[in-house]
Amino acid sequence: MKKFLIHVLQRTTHNCFGVKCCFGVIEIGTFREIFHMPVNVWSLAVYEQQWIEGIKRLQNHDSSCLVTEIQTRTKKPQATLWAFYKEEKKLYIQKLVLFGELIKEPLKNKFFTTTTCYDFIVPRGLDMQHNLKASEWQIDLEDVLRFLDEKRQLNDQNKTKKYRN
Repeated sequence: MKKFLIHVLQRTTHNCFGVKCCFGVIEIGTFREIFHMPVNVWSLAVYEQQWIEGIKRLQNHDSSCLVTEIQTRTKKPQATLWAFYKEEKKLYIQKLVLFGELIKEPLKNKFFTTTTCYDFIVPRGLDMQHNLKASEWQIDLEDVLRFLDEKRQLNDQNKTKKYRN
């Protein structure tokens, strides 16, 4: 059984190339990546909500994504997302880094939001910048859905504790 995890590691901000950021982590099986999350466009709460919605989306769609970075909405927009491709009970995951024309063209005068982020999921298999085969991870769909259930249970427990106090 492979595991899946995505969460905020550190909620305090630090300066990352002139932008306030926090640390997050994604784990897919034995793979682990710590990433910077700029909080000048999206707050931590927005990232976390998008992750939940992105996973829920897999219940009714064959693709989805989890956004781990969004910087500036206008001059030089940049985004990093983990695209999910569902095939039967398997999930294939690719990291996509969008900048320049790769993000400006699909935006067409729209903002990159928690709703429009799904418009940036490209067909599975190719690295958009270099037309090479993209790095890819495979995991059981149930491992990702289990993560969502565990997160929901933890949130319910925290709400219960707040009401008791």
